[in-house]
Amino acid sequence: MESYAEECNEMKLLYSNCFKKWLHEEYLPLSEKENPKKEVLNKFPPGFEPCKDLFVPYNRCLMKALARDGVDLEQVEQNLINEPLEAGLKHK
Repeated sequence: MESYAEECNEMKLLYSNCFKKWLHEEYLPLSEKENPKKEVLNKFPPGFEPCKDLFVPYNRCLMKALARDGVDLEQVEQNLINEPLEAGLKHK
């Protein structure tokens, strides 16, 4: 799936590939251990973010594109999370 913004596609692909690799090679195998929760907590420190070095520039690119296009993420959150969609659409 492509990014919202064409200029962010390559960054999204790099991040997605990194995350999938981490998920399948690092995280999911721990679920087969005797105490998976303990294994996860031992392997990944609090606040650990896989592929953060790739996510940060992708997120920056995406936020820039959304701002350029006038997408108000606070209003999106209000419309989709805090209110029923029908109520949120009345604000347009």
